[in-house]
Amino acid sequence: MGYKVDLVDLNGKTIKSFTGENITIQPGETKTLSAKSRVAGLNFWSWGYGYLYQVKTSLLVNDQPVDVVTTKTGFRKTAFKDGMIYLNDRVMMVHGYAQRTSNEWPALGTSVPAWMSDYSNGLMVESGGNLVRWMHIAPSKQDVESCDRVGLIQAMPAGDAEKDVEGTRWDQRVAVMHDAIIYNRNNPSIIFL
Repeated sequence: MGYKVDLVDLNGKTIKSFTGENITIQPGETKTLSAKSRVAGLNFWSWGYGYLYQVKTSLLVNDQPVDVVTTKTGFRKTAFKDGMIYLNDRVMMVHGYAQRTSNEWPALGTSVPAWMSDYSNGLMVESGGNLVRWMHIAPSKQDVESCDRVGLIQAMPAGDAEKDVEGTRWDQRVAVMHDAIIYNRNNPSIIFL
C-alpha cells in the first residue's frame, strides 16, 4: 500500500505531486502515514487575499487510488514577537470587528447561504478591517471557510464567558477549545485562539 499527495492551485493545476513510502498494514492495525516535500512559488494566504489550495491525499493499492481525501487550505507564516504580530514576515496592525458568532441576518437568522457569508465577511475586509473576533464560541464552519476565501483573519474563541472560570467549567472550556482547534486546523484565517 502507498499514498500520494497532489497540491492543486486555484486554477485546477497540479503544482506538486509526491508520494510516501510503501507500507504493509495488517488486519486491525492502525498506522500513521506522512509525506512531505518542498514546494516553491506558493501564493501565501494573506489579509484580503484568500488564496487557497486543494491538497489531495490518495491511498493507493497496487498503484491505484482506492480512497481520496481533498483538503482545502492556504499557506501563511505567522509570528508573535516584541509585542507585534507578523503575517508573512510583515508587521500587522490589527483592527476589525467583534461580531456575534451567530452572524445572523434580519428575517433569515442563521440560515444564510454561503454567498451571503462571503458578502458580509467581505464587507469587513472592504471597510479596512483585518480581524474578526467572534464572540464567546467558535463560529460556524461556513463562516470559518468564508473568512478563508475573503482573506479575513479570525480570533476564534471556543466557549468562554464574561469572566474566568474554575473547576469543571474550566475543564469543559479546555475540552471545547481542544475540539475546535482540531476541527478547524486547516483553516489559514484562524490565527488567534
